Amino acid sequence: MRKLLPILLLSTTATAVWADPENGKELHDPECMGCHSTEVYTRGAKGKVTDFSGLKRMVSMCITNTGKGADWFPEDQEEVIEYMNQEFYHLKP
Repeated sequence: MRKLLPILLLSTTATAVWADPENGKELHDPECMGCHSTEVYTRGAKGKVTDFSGLKRMVSMCITNTGKGADWFPEDQEEVIEYMNQEFYHLKP
């Protein structure tokens, strides 16, 4: 387990570092903007999302509740999260 922990930590942080926010925007806009505008990120959700893991939970919840983005690969979801973080939240991963 001791040898596995650093690998797990690297794999979870590396995803955010290598995520392409431009691709995240291309995925985000047609899926997410059909339900709401970006105002929800700056008004409603901004006060509810206080850390990077909260942002990940929010995106996952939206996918589960709406089915939008359900065909995204895990890397796609990470890119959407990275786009949203860079554009709206500015949280530390």
